[in-house]
Amino acid sequence: MTTLNTIKSMTLRGVSALARLQALWLILLVVGLGILLGLGLTTNSVEQSELIVSLIVVLAMLSLSLYKPLVAIMVWIFFEPFIESYIKIPLGAGIPDLSFGRFTIVFLAISMLAQAAIGKLRIKKIGTVEVLIVVATLGIALAAPASVPDPTAVLQQAISWYLTPFVVYFFTKNLVKSRTDFRAIFWTIAILGTVVALYAAYEYATGNVLFLPRGKSAEDLRLVRKNLGIRLIVGIWGSAAPLGRVLAMCIPVSVYLFLENKAHRVRRLLLVGMLA
Repeated sequence: MTTLNTIKSMTLRGVSALARLQALWLILLVVGLGILLGLGLTTNSVEQSELIVSLIVVLAMLSLSLYKPLVAIMVWIFFEPFIESYIKIPLGAGIPDLSFGRFTIVFLAISMLAQAAIGKLRIKKIGTVEVLIVVATLGIALAAPASVPDPTAVLQQAISWYLTPFVVYFFTKNLVKSRTDFRAIFWTIAILGTVVALYAAYEYATGNVLFLPRGKSAEDLRLVRKNLGIRLIVGIWGSAAPLGRVLAMCIPVSVYLFLENKAHRVRRLLLVGMLA
């Protein structure tokens, strides 16, 4: 117990010192962002510009994760489908790139562990839902070697399609502390659904494909289903199926917000437009 108390005391003193230097850290962060932005505007290399922009986003998410972790989750949920394939920091051949989602997970984990260490956050117990999600992900990962023709792709999909959403859920479960926080998460999901729906309408009406995954072009994707004359929506996620799943998730959330905001006429009108 004496050792634990000593470690806790040292942690508290360290966090207190960092808190006193908060203004200095913010100044250094702003100066660093300004330097990186200036370098990005003056460089002529596309790769260097993209790397500098990625570093700017990394620093911004680091700051947000440390000071407002729930807001960082909302930013992550909203922007991830649009910039995940663009905001990356290469770590060398054979090593997965540090993408927007990956470094956000690391920053949020550090922030939550730090808050738990000083008693500001109580990590909730792992329940049945968490266990089942992890078991399902492990089952898919174990089946990857038998997959044909690309076992590595199946393993990557198991991590990105199942494990990453689980991490978002677990972080959100621990960081949502009030009904206001709960509503903020639901509004983020509803707004994301509205943006996705508006984009789908735009692509269907104009045929212009935006937010293509890195390394893909409109010609690489099957835009028309043969013999049916149906043009598929391929922007943002690369196919129409994920878009349909996102809308299927966001519509009930918008309906819930509509029913909850009975006393707010402006919000209800806004939600009617979002649902439409």
